[in-house]
Amino acid sequence: IKNVTIDKVTGEVIATGEWTGKFIYEPIKTPKIDGYTVSLENAGGTAISSGDANEAVAGVITRKVKVVYTPEKQELQLKVYDQDLDKYLGKTDSFYGLTDQEVGEDPQTRLDELKKQFAERGFDIVEVPELAKNYDNTENGTSDQDNKPQVFVLVVKHHIETVTPDDPKTPEDKIPNTNQNYPSGLTETDLSKTITRTIIVHMPDGSTKEIKQEVVYTRTATVDSVTKEVKYTDWTSKNSNWPEYQSPDVPGYTVDIEKVELAKVPVDGHDVTVEINYTADPVPDEPVNPSNPGNPGTTTPDQPQQPGKPTDPTKPSEPNKPSKPGRPTNPNHPTKPTKPVTPAKPDQTHDQHSKVNGETDLNGFVDGISDEKAGAVAGASDNAQAGAKKLPQTSGESGWQASLLGMGLFFISLFGFKKKKEDE
Repeated sequence: IKNVTIDKVTGEVIATGEWTGKFIYEPIKTPKIDGYTVSLENAGGTAISSGDANEAVAGVITRKVKVVYTPEKQELQLKVYDQDLDKYLGKTDSFYGLTDQEVGEDPQTRLDELKKQFAERGFDIVEVPELAKNYDNTENGTSDQDNKPQVFVLVVKHHIETVTPDDPKTPEDKIPNTNQNYPSGLTETDLSKTITRTIIVHMPDGSTKEIKQEVVYTRTATVDSVTKEVKYTDWTSKNSNWPEYQSPDVPGYTVDIEKVELAKVPVDGHDVTVEINYTADPVPDEPVNPSNPGNPGTTTPDQPQQPGKPTDPTKPSEPNKPSKPGRPTNPNHPTKPTKPVTPAKPDQTHDQHSKVNGETDLNGFVDGISDEKAGAVAGASDNAQAGAKKLPQTSGESGWQASLLGMGLFFISLFGFKKKKEDE
């Protein structure tokens, strides 16, 4: 402040005094901007003295205070979260910038790399974050590090691949959309099993029939493409029974197994083989004429055996020489004795013996002549014997011949009787 003297008439300043006094501006608190550091928390509070009077413009002295705001360091993070394990995977990728500064291409490039990498490892991408174009403006406080970095999370889960019995896999096969191989336990024998009952029929003609009855069990597998864990469903079958089998009927033969029964096959069952055999039935005695039982026909007799050669008849022994008869005292005129008949030679075949007329049988009967003649023969024989007694013979030949004739007739009769008995 200074004093000034003015002429009231003319208005002219007559005298000017010196500046005196002092003035202090009140400090002004600088505004806070997130993500920035201010150089002065309070601006102003400057004292103005008389010595600053020359700076006054139109009686006003102005003071300017420069306040600087500096952007703070910001951080952008990329993380990968495993939804199945409920944890973050791998290391965190960090990118740095200043408040409100553009992020640039690096974070996006890295995000694309992570997506591909985890997909190849067997993950499914669940959620892809949308990156900010600029860094945020979070306050770091007294630290030069971002206390609240921007975090972007790529969410993934394990890919589960289903393997069916009609498309089994081996460890040489790749899991689709990954660079991972299938684990073991996914082959055809792991996902399907066939239990077989084989029926072998040995036919009577030597041929063989083979019938195969199959029960098929299947199951489905799931594979965790990341951990390679394999899980299976329960075994199932469209038909778990071996059907009934009826053995063929073959006339004249008996089968040892007439029917193979229906059987339920458990999943842990084993292959079975059944063999069926035939045995010929016993053959009954065949009738003479089975096609015409009312007419049995004529049975052909057995062929007779060839008769053996008969033995020769016993040769009659020579009869004793008869004693010389005495001389009859009164001989009559004897009849001439009958000439003895020479005995016939026996037939070698023994078919039939024919008696000689006048031959006697064992009972003394004469065959071949009538009773009347038989009496005459007998009488003649008696007379001959009587004549033998009456007529002397010097040689005895007549008596011997008579005896021989009698013996011959006896043996011939005996042989004929025996043959007749054999023929009967």
